[in-house]
Amino acid sequence: MKLGKINEDKGVDNIRRTILEIVGIDSTSSFSDLDVFEDSPEPVLTQEDKGLNDEQRELLFKQIFAKGGRVPVIDQTGWSLIIHKAPTTGLVHLCLEKPKTHSGVAIYTACRICTEMKCYQYSNTLSSDVLPKCMHHKGELLYTVVKLTDYNRNDVLVQMNMKMALSVGLNASEQEKNDTAELNLSEKVNGYPSWKNYCLTTGLVIRPTPKPISLHHFVKEDDALKKLSLESTVGLFMKLAPGTQPIINLDELIPLCYGFESEIDVRLKELGMVLKIRRHLTKEERAEVCYPFNGEYLLGTAAAVQQQPEDGKAFLYAIMSRNMWYFGWSDTPDFRNRLDGKRTDGASEYVKINEKREKDRDEEIERLRKKVEKDRKLGIVTECIYPPRLKAPTTTCYLLAKCDNGDKNRIEAKMIIAGYVAYLLGLRNIIRDKESDVGISACLLVLLIRIHGKRFVNL
Repeated sequence: MKLGKINEDKGVDNIRRTILEIVGIDSTSSFSDLDVFEDSPEPVLTQEDKGLNDEQRELLFKQIFAKGGRVPVIDQTGWSLIIHKAPTTGLVHLCLEKPKTHSGVAIYTACRICTEMKCYQYSNTLSSDVLPKCMHHKGELLYTVVKLTDYNRNDVLVQMNMKMALSVGLNASEQEKNDTAELNLSEKVNGYPSWKNYCLTTGLVIRPTPKPISLHHFVKEDDALKKLSLESTVGLFMKLAPGTQPIINLDELIPLCYGFESEIDVRLKELGMVLKIRRHLTKEERAEVCYPFNGEYLLGTAAAVQQQPEDGKAFLYAIMSRNMWYFGWSDTPDFRNRLDGKRTDGASEYVKINEKREKDRDEEIERLRKKVEKDRKLGIVTECIYPPRLKAPTTTCYLLAKCDNGDKNRIEAKMIIAGYVAYLLGLRNIIRDKESDVGISACLLVLLIRIHGKRFVNL
């Protein structure tokens, strides 16, 4: 889920127009006249009117009942405003009925309209609330990390880690938070392409049912992201470990976990795994390893400076500083503009952050120097301890090798995983031989390592 994303259709505005016309209020104000709260995942619209008072809301319900319990939404094909009674709680709400399909099958949906004055939002409201509120108007926002599985599969372990934002009442108990998460799980998980594709798997006897294995709630999104990173990384090792039960890992993007080495070690041991170096492989393991490297090594060779772009070829590279490394591939061996600040990948952001820190520190020192100089002219003697200057680490691109285009994603994934394992084990960086304190900034697209259904046991 991405908070702050704005849905640019006029659905919410048309709901507002329909409701105001039903109760006899002029609805001529246009969509552009409305304010949009950009911290909501959907537009929360505020119009110039004062919203519906209690009498107008009662009239709205009566008018909808008088029209057969269903009123079409202006300029929205298939959308209707209805009065809906929740089958589980018995609560009666004003809802939006709209067509929706899942896996090609039409399903019924009735989304609650937010009951906040002047808000006509219909997304992320809960049927369990007496007065449903959208995420912008809910009492407390939680970030929940869920590890889920397919409840109907027992022949293989299906697992997926996801983060979702939930609205719960103030001072909600842990059980209430869990209930809210489970209530929203089916809707949220259907927004993930990996789960949608899994549901289309041929041979499934029963339609997949998402079931949480674990739930962890956080007030701060940063804490939730750290937990998501930890669990996703552990899930990767579960997939890679030899001898484990068959696993279908639906995590398509794994934010590799840094700074939590002890937590990773504990989680792996809880699952009966340990990360270590082995000198010898079994015959079966050797058969799975593609070695030597399927391409041409270039690092440290005279041929490296003579490379030119080639059709059907990709160039593998590493970007390194004294405390970072980053792996990738390129269509060209020329990296002169690789860190020009126009990109938003991890390596480029690393350079931008460190350059900004250096600049900010220089400006801080200059401000202090000017203040001391000003005080001296006024006859004021002050002692000032200047903070040490910061020097952005030197960041260098290294051309490692070239390979066929068909192999570039697979090899890139191997480099990322191997680099991460080297980081966990504290191995020496052989490219920057004088530096040993190495961290990595990268996410791993699991799609890259799903090659022929094999697990990369040995990197």
